[in-house]
Amino acid sequence: MCGIYCHLSKNEQRINETFLKSVMHRRGPNEFKLTRIPEVLGHRNLIMAHSRLSITGVHNALKQPISSNGKHFLFNGEIYNYKKLIRKYDLGDPSQSDTDVFWKLINKIGLSDTLREIDGMYAFVYVSEKSNEIFYGVDHFSQKPLYLYHDEENFVLISEPEYLLCHQINLRLNSNFANDLIQVGYKFRNDFQETEINNLQRVRGDQIFQFKPSDSWDNINRSEIVNREYDPLVFSDRGVNTLQHLIKETIPAEVKFALPLSSGVDSNLLLEIVKNYTRNDNFQGVYTVDSPDHRYSERHYLSDTVKVLRELGIPHYYVNAPDGKAFQDILKSMVRQRLGFVSGLNYIGQYQLYKLMNKHGVKVSLSGVGLDELFTGYYDHYNLYYAMSQEEDFAKSWNLNIKPLVRNHWLHDLELFIKRPEERGHLMENKEDFQKLFKHVAIPPKFDEDKNLSMLRRRLKRELLDEITPNVLRDDDFNSMYHSVESRAPYLLESIHMLSMQYNEDELFAGNIAKSVPRAFGRQLNNTNPAFNRFKKVGFNLSIWDLIKGTEIELLELLHSSHFIRSYLNLDEFLIHFQSKNSSNYFSKMLFSLINIAILEEELH
Repeated sequence: MCGIYCHLSKNEQRINETFLKSVMHRRGPNEFKLTRIPEVLGHRNLIMAHSRLSITGVHNALKQPISSNGKHFLFNGEIYNYKKLIRKYDLGDPSQSDTDVFWKLINKIGLSDTLREIDGMYAFVYVSEKSNEIFYGVDHFSQKPLYLYHDEENFVLISEPEYLLCHQINLRLNSNFANDLIQVGYKFRNDFQETEINNLQRVRGDQIFQFKPSDSWDNINRSEIVNREYDPLVFSDRGVNTLQHLIKETIPAEVKFALPLSSGVDSNLLLEIVKNYTRNDNFQGVYTVDSPDHRYSERHYLSDTVKVLRELGIPHYYVNAPDGKAFQDILKSMVRQRLGFVSGLNYIGQYQLYKLMNKHGVKVSLSGVGLDELFTGYYDHYNLYYAMSQEEDFAKSWNLNIKPLVRNHWLHDLELFIKRPEERGHLMENKEDFQKLFKHVAIPPKFDEDKNLSMLRRRLKRELLDEITPNVLRDDDFNSMYHSVESRAPYLLESIHMLSMQYNEDELFAGNIAKSVPRAFGRQLNNTNPAFNRFKKVGFNLSIWDLIKGTEIELLELLHSSHFIRSYLNLDEFLIHFQSKNSSNYFSKMLFSLINIAILEEELH
């Protein structure tokens, strides 16, 4: 895993190389290289830099930027099927790194065909002096980040927004976007096509972007990546053996790895696969963030699993989230790295989890991200399935087992999407109660959905590509790479995505319960693991009031000093809720976002 920096400018740009190296060091502590290439792409100046975290091909990786015959290349990611591609295309030494394979494939079959062949996560920048173009892109699910900053003088592609601070560029807060994001929530972040900084955009996945410098600097074309190659096992066997076969390809062989564990199906299924993996001498252990808020603590649900882990000699660690001054210091580091908001309170605890992994020498973490969006895992999926099936047995089972667990008042009505198929209010519960806090009320963006898909499949696609998965991956990557740990999401292999599409909606809700397919897989591996049989699971989170305990006065001063908050918020109304310690879900998220924005303003000034 690595850090990428590519800067094309009309004039010679002075950058703080010492600062750039220091911030890129987190993503790549093993190696750093910066190359200046003057008078290219229409007599412009090009700076390319790369920092490397050695994981695959530790002793054989090419130094980046790679330059040859007027072509320059930067790569960040992991190509899980690279050994198969070595054999298929006769690329030489089978011990070479995945970066080497990617580079050789581009030169042998071209960029488009290379991206059709690979299965993994990546961000890349490819410069061709011959065609006078820059090509760039990220994987299907945007697992590896790439950001574009674009103004009249500069065209900058970077792995993390903080890299921009090495420039003499006047960065400005995108206030209207921040106002909208605070009100409608992080799930709509990707619909705005913006970030919290003016002229800074996140590069979207599954496309090849092609930039040809011109006087206007806006000549960017894009094309989709189609007709990928998939593992034939996906189509011949839909069982757990296929899933294990695919996920084992993502388990690192050369460095220590670990597993974050909750009480849910996602991480427990990964745990059972890892336990069955024949070579696990580099498995460092299992890590769980504990919440001081009894509503979110998972200790009770994990007690049996932790006992089994100890019997097997697998270390398990509980990680506590910081509070007070420590919380503020950590949040400031996180906001600076993103030059934007942290999506949720739970990422404060996750930051500490990766910090402990790093202390233990872990280089790779296997995350359960994506299973809910591939195989159904949220309470509104029940309502969507019922709107399609309207089965009496399903309704009886839901009323008995699921309804008592649902806290969202919209979703207490099983017929919600029968009455109002386009309903989205459940995503912003209680939003209307707080609209008078804002001087400029935001309107959620409208979006198009594929009407050829069922209601449930439409929602899964939206969550997977826009609403949930990209946002979770964003913060997961920032947190892990801050501590030089690569976070892998095995369920987001494109082969597993294709596997999930082989099941119809009735199979996804077999037994009248969500995520029935991975539950069945888990029971085949270990029927005694309670995660695969329980209806109830506590969704992990943290309380904003626990995190800021003892620093309320200091935080109020910070909020009052914010120009954005004074301009966009009705402060008297806000103070009423703050002083009463309003613990509603919406206000808690809003307060956390306001603290983020006040910190971000300080960084920009």
